[in-house]
Amino acid sequence: MNIMRKKKMIFNIFVYTFLGIAALFCLLPLWMALVNSFKTNGELLTNVMSWPSRLRFENYTRTFDKMNYMRSLFNTIFLSTLSVSVMVVFSALAGW
Repeated sequence: MNIMRKKKMIFNIFVYTFLGIAALFCLLPLWMALVNSFKTNGELLTNVMSWPSRLRFENYTRTFDKMNYMRSLFNTIFLSTLSVSVMVVFSALAGW
């Protein structure tokens, strides 16, 4: 191997290692939120980092009942569709 190829390989190893560590830092909070969503309040207060003793879906049913989740989902989809449509129209006009 020539020297340029070795330097590029070392640089690629460094970059991909850094990106892998950065990805772990970004994904760990999402993973913890997902795992903790299946716990009871008592399990959450006891140990945040442990696995739930069993999968409990009561938190999700409570969210659907008390938060009026379907209405919130419809509002989000409606506003997102409307705003993206307006941006596409104005971007097309600006580009023209």
